[in-house]
Amino acid sequence: NKVFNLPSGEIVAIFDDLTIQKQAEAELLKSQENWHQTFDAIPDIITILDTDFNVIQANQATYDHFAALDGKIIGKKCYELFCHHSSPDNNCPVRQTIADFQPHSNSNIMQHNQNRNFHITSAPILDKKGKLLNIVHSARDISVLQKLEEELFQTRKLEAIGTLAGGVAHDFNNILTVIRGHAELALMIEDGTNPCINDLNEINAAAERATQLTRQLLAFSRKEKISPEILQINPLIEQLTKMLNRLIGDDIDLEIDPLDNPATSALHREPPPILADRGQIEQVIINLVVNAADAVRDTPLSCGRRVKVSTGATATRKLTNAESNNDPAPELYLKISDNGSGISAEVLPHIFDPFFTTKESGKGTGLGLATVHGIIEQNHGKIEVESQPGQGTTFTIYWPGVKSGSDIDRKAVKKELIPGGNETILVAEDNPETLNLVCTALQRQGYKVLKAHNGADALKQAQTYPGTIDLLFSDLIMPKLGGIELAEELLLLYPESKLILTSGYLGDQIDPTNETLLNATFLDKPYKIPELMQAIRKLLDHRNEVHGN
Repeated sequence: NKVFNLPSGEIVAIFDDLTIQKQAEAELLKSQENWHQTFDAIPDIITILDTDFNVIQANQATYDHFAALDGKIIGKKCYELFCHHSSPDNNCPVRQTIADFQPHSNSNIMQHNQNRNFHITSAPILDKKGKLLNIVHSARDISVLQKLEEELFQTRKLEAIGTLAGGVAHDFNNILTVIRGHAELALMIEDGTNPCINDLNEINAAAERATQLTRQLLAFSRKEKISPEILQINPLIEQLTKMLNRLIGDDIDLEIDPLDNPATSALHREPPPILADRGQIEQVIINLVVNAADAVRDTPLSCGRRVKVSTGATATRKLTNAESNNDPAPELYLKISDNGSGISAEVLPHIFDPFFTTKESGKGTGLGLATVHGIIEQNHGKIEVESQPGQGTTFTIYWPGVKSGSDIDRKAVKKELIPGGNETILVAEDNPETLNLVCTALQRQGYKVLKAHNGADALKQAQTYPGTIDLLFSDLIMPKLGGIELAEELLLLYPESKLILTSGYLGDQIDPTNETLLNATFLDKPYKIPELMQAIRKLLDHRNEVHGN
């Protein structure tokens, strides 16, 4: 007071003003700290730009992403950071915002030299008069999201293919049933002078090959029923060789070596027979050979592009579920190797993962090796892979062998018998050609046949028939009344009747846990006539034994 010679009231006012100013500065500082904490907490890359595209502020995510720049972010052009361009392109959202003061976005920004895609958004910061001051620039990494979307698209595409394949397989299996069935009926007439025997056998063989095609179609829809049989691997590979050569092309040498292991004894050099599903094993071989061919595409022609398929038997036990008796069958091994680019140590552990692929976009679904792995496990086998970059790749598959002379081996080669009878069989089938085939075959074997064109017709006949219906043979999927509903109604009328149901494709219309379906015998289309006759006779003979007939 004495120094400044001011009244006391003015001194108080000055101190009040200073206090308010300090409080305002403290609040502003706190507000700025809160803003920066919020700014840095956002996981997206956010920068504030001036109207010349220069970064004037950046959040922590920006510094984390561009760590290689050692913090040198401020003053950089946004298009230099993300695109390594010398100027903004026409699709640059910031350029568009500067032009019209409106928000803009673009989801096709690929960061230079990195497999990363960004969704870029720009928004203007305007003063009270509407003048553009700065631009908020945000970048969100959408690479993982896009990959998931692509996988979802692939899954939906496969589901659509499966639905289409199922429909095609259903109709095709009806046709194959008729073709193969009539050939079998003709062959059942034992006449050594028939000049058409060879032709009929060729028809049967062609129908069998066509059956395998429909099974491959059904594999897409995951409705394929596994049918294990005794297989010799070398004849199967021989049958596939022509198709494999066509698939891989003339520029690749396909080498088939059925005696790969000379170190084994002469007794075990020939691979043992295995119990497996033929169609699935063919699918495994085709997948692995085609993959091997893809791997050698970059090998210079002067070095030779080679894919080798070899088989043999091994006494070294590779399978934990192999036979444990004193004289186990040798295990079969199948090797598919190439002299291609090989697989890196980082990629190798993931090759059997679903949707994992090293092929460029549009060249693979990532399901091939995952499918192979699943099939081999389903058929009680094991797969191993050896590979090094530049040294090629070898897949080795092991299956338990079936001992020659075993019960299962004898059952496989037992001559098919064509039994008959005199019981009454109700046949319900909405495909006229298949219906006529089955009824003709049954009548030739002595059965009395009731012929129904659909489920409703079959039920009507069952309700009015004066005698006993011993067995129902019905298609599962029919208009008006399906096979399961028909079977349930028939059992109310004839509780002792036996059931055989058939279908070329189940789809999603059938509940696999249905009790009637579980208690019935099921035959896949296209079925063999001897197979049908044996199934009928087995059911009726068992019923007669139970009831003492």
